Amino acid sequence: MKRSNPSVILDFMAACQLDGNDLILPSRDDFDLPAPDYSKFKRLIEGVGGAYSNGKNLFSFPFPPAALIERLGSGEQYQQALQFFPTPAVLARQLLANMPIGRDYRWLEPHGGRAALAEAIRELQGNLPCEIHTCELDPFNQEVLRSKGFKVLGGDFLAFHTLPSEKYDCVVANPPFSNGQYITHLNHAYDQLKPGGSFAFIAPTTWRQPRNGREEEFRDFFEAHSHTIEKVPAGAFRESGTAIDTVIIAGHRPAYDYSYLYQRPRDDHQQAAPRWAATALEEAIVEVREFFQYIDLYHNPSLQEVRFAAANLGFQPTQEFGMAIMEALKPSVERQFEVSAAREPEPTPAPAPAPMLSEIPDFEF
Repeated sequence: MKRSNPSVILDFMAACQLDGNDLILPSRDDFDLPAPDYSKFKRLIEGVGGAYSNGKNLFSFPFPPAALIERLGSGEQYQQALQFFPTPAVLARQLLANMPIGRDYRWLEPHGGRAALAEAIRELQGNLPCEIHTCELDPFNQEVLRSKGFKVLGGDFLAFHTLPSEKYDCVVANPPFSNGQYITHLNHAYDQLKPGGSFAFIAPTTWRQPRNGREEEFRDFFEAHSHTIEKVPAGAFRESGTAIDTVIIAGHRPAYDYSYLYQRPRDDHQQAAPRWAATALEEAIVEVREFFQYIDLYHNPSLQEVRFAAANLGFQPTQEFGMAIMEALKPSVERQFEVSAAREPEPTPAPAPAPMLSEIPDFEF
């Protein structure tokens, strides 16, 4: 079987013309690309969002593709570099069959791509109002997500963290798989759930028979917290450009699980998260205040308590840092006690003693 020639494919791409959102192909008279090379070119363009228009000899994109085509033309392996393998529609519906729906639910899809899962969530919710938040590394995909009405929280999902009061009702994810990235991403995705929240994840099958300690820890955790581990039919991702075997993991965070209030993140992703650095004093103040409010310990905390809270929220627990937070917390703590004192009812006066018989006046009839 004749193999494709990468250099010929790049030459063919250079001969294409751009017109708005369309990539117009050269005619066969101008550039007769061999069939194996054209098949490779077609898969490449479809893999980044292009759709062929029959009879027009062009691919249409849902966004202006000029900069993306330039990157591909330079030889960049776009899908491999970003691990961008969109979730097929059939698989998206299968994944979401494990999820509840509800009014005003807050959803997180941390690997937004071109909105394959986000659109399936919107369809699932129907007329029920909800919020659907995403993260996405690639600027082109970010624009696609925004154009479809989805909120993009940022680029690097591992640099995203929620306050205790901002946890999500539902998290669904199709993470990058290579080099065990799925373990870090799915651990982090689970950590964004509120107690009682539901999750549905796509993962490779390798962790079912762990080859190292990380995979074994991942298996033990998700086997204990999942009600469904379902094998995905072979070839489900073939249309997206990969033939890897996958499973669906679905479950929920226990309703009593508030461990995120006092535990560090369960994986090493905090090293890649500048938000958790101890340089942002203002952010630490907000998060420590949230910590004490959420666990109903909103009192004038001791230095030891503040340092403990800061450490477990991921900040450096130095004495100076803790004292700075304490000083900043004092005004709001004092106001809280002033309000509480102002609301205290006046003490009920003791009843007057009953009069003695000798004190009762005589009445004449």
